[in-house]
Amino acid sequence: MVRSRVIAVLPPLCVAMTLLHEKHIGCWCGTNRNTTKVRWSLSSVPRRGEQTWRDPRPRLQRRSEIVASALLASVLLWFHGEKPASAKVKSVVAQDKLFQDVLISKWAKTSKGQPDLVLGLRGEVYVLLPGQDGGPVRNYALKAECTHLGCLVNWDVRGKKFVCPCHGSQYDAQGSVLKGPAPHSLALAQVGLTDDGKVKLSAWEGEDFRDGSTPWWSV
Repeated sequence: MVRSRVIAVLPPLCVAMTLLHEKHIGCWCGTNRNTTKVRWSLSSVPRRGEQTWRDPRPRLQRRSEIVASALLASVLLWFHGEKPASAKVKSVVAQDKLFQDVLISKWAKTSKGQPDLVLGLRGEVYVLLPGQDGGPVRNYALKAECTHLGCLVNWDVRGKKFVCPCHGSQYDAQGSVLKGPAPHSLALAQVGLTDDGKVKLSAWEGEDFRDGSTPWWSV
C-alpha cells in the first residue's frame, strides 16, 4: 500500500525536480577557460575572468528531454516497482526463532497451548495458533504486524487477546480489531503440513471468514 502511494507520487515529483534542476541548478555550473575545470557555486554570477558555460540547445528542447526522461523512469517504476496483483506468494515452511523448520510434533509441546511467533511468507513474522478440538494447530495463521503502523503485536495471556505495544491497538484471538487505532484485522495465511510433518504457510485464498469480506491485504 505504501509502495503504491510512493509510485503514484513519483511521476509529478520527478518532473518538478528535474525542471527545477534545469532552471536553478543548471546555471550554477561554470567553466574556467584557464583551468578547464568545472566549478560549482551557490551563485550564478561568474568570477572575474571566468566564462559561464551554457547549454547550446534551445531551452524548450532541454525541458522536453528532461520531462521525457522523468516520465520514462516513472513508467519503469510503474511496471517493475511492484509485483503484479496476479502473482501468487510462494508457500514456505515456517521457521522458529532459531531459523529451524517448525515440526508440528515439537511445536505442539514447546508452544504450551499458546500462540507463538514464526517466520512465514516473504520472511515476515506470523503467529501460529494452538488447535481446537484436539488438533495441534489451527488451519490459519495471523500476520503479527499491527495494521496501524506495523509494530509486532504481543499475546496477552490473561486477556486472551493481541495487544500492540506501540499505540495500544487490540485484537481478539482470531485477529479481529477490538480497539483502534488499527484500521484492519490482522492478515491471514493458510496453514498446512508437509509430508514429513513440517508446518507450511500459504497465501490466504477466498474471503475473510471473520467478517465475510474480501481480504484487504490482497487488494
